[in-house]
Amino acid sequence: MTILKPTVNKVKKYQDKLQNDKALVRYPANQVALELIYKNPTFKNDKLEHILLKVAVLNEFYSTNIFDPYSVAKHILENVPNVDRRLTEGDEKLVDEIKKVTIGEKTRN
Repeated sequence: MTILKPTVNKVKKYQDKLQNDKALVRYPANQVALELIYKNPTFKNDKLEHILLKVAVLNEFYSTNIFDPYSVAKHILENVPNVDRRLTEGDEKLVDEIKKVTIGEKTRN
C-alpha cells in the first residue's frame, strides 16, 4: 500500500469532498452532536442514563456494533473508576478498561 504525502491541495480536495459529498455530509453534523453530549458538563459519567445516552449515540452514528449498549453503560458505571477525571487527563488505559465487557457469560471487546 502506498501512503501519499499530504499536500495543501490534497487536503483541500478531501475537505471539499467531505463538505459537499451528500453521502458524507452527515459526519460533521454527527461530530457536533457527539461533542454536545460528550463535552457538556451536565452529562457526566456518574449516571447510568448519561453513559447510556453516550454509548447509544456513538454506536448509532459510527456503527460500532455494540450489541448491548445498556450492559456497556452499566459496565462503565460500575467497573471503570474516575472516568471523567481520567478522560480529562488523557488516560489511555481507560480504553482497555471500557472495552472489555461481560455480557451474560461471554466477555466481549
